[in-house]
Amino acid sequence: MTTTRATTDADGNTTISTHGTMRSTDYKQEGIEVIRGIGSTTVASPDLLQDDDLITVDGVQLSARAAREYGLIPTAFNPSKSPDQLDPKFGIGTASQAAEEKQRPSTGHEGYDAISSDIMDRVEAGVLEGEEAFEYDLAVATVAGADLTITEVVEIIDGINSGELSALNVDANTRQIAQSVEQRVTRTATKAAINELGQQGFDRLSQMASASSVVDQAIRQYVSMRALGRSSDTWSDFLAMAEDELAGRN
Repeated sequence: MTTTRATTDADGNTTISTHGTMRSTDYKQEGIEVIRGIGSTTVASPDLLQDDDLITVDGVQLSARAAREYGLIPTAFNPSKSPDQLDPKFGIGTASQAAEEKQRPSTGHEGYDAISSDIMDRVEAGVLEGEEAFEYDLAVATVAGADLTITEVVEIIDGINSGELSALNVDANTRQIAQSVEQRVTRTATKAAINELGQQGFDRLSQMASASSVVDQAIRQYVSMRALGRSSDTWSDFLAMAEDELAGRN
């Protein structure tokens, strides 16, 4: 803070003096911002994190407890350290690497292990690229670490999007995790579709989705199945099926 003072001597001369050199804008609080309860706060170091704090790691929001289990706390406080450089408990983000090494996840978490293994199958089959598999694996691990099931998260997302479920009826932490996972999966699937179909093919798919609620719903379902490693179709296969559906050939 800087303080300026004006003084006048007996001869009527005025002197202006300034004290202090640090302005409030020069101060930068260390640490990361977390969501705690209904508000947010800044946490200076990992040991000050509470289990229920929501933090953001590589664009995904998850609890501090889950982040600790995955070994992602260093990434939260140092974003330059990418999650794929870590060796977290749940093998988070390693599906593509494990597929290349012909290994299957064995974390003891049945839901995560099964889905991660399915994602690996799709990498081996050439349906998913390594980067795409990494993103889906991270999304699935986020759900598992929050003690939620994929079915629960999908129902929450679909319910909110359709208007059948009020976001106010879902607790804040669960809602934020579901929305974060949905954003990651959507972003990843969109990138994969553009890479495979090209911009023209992707634009065509978008046009069909706008013209047909059936195609739009089919895309949503396909993205979900793709993210879970449960679809053997490529985006090119899906586009051809969508064309047939719109043309009434099915």
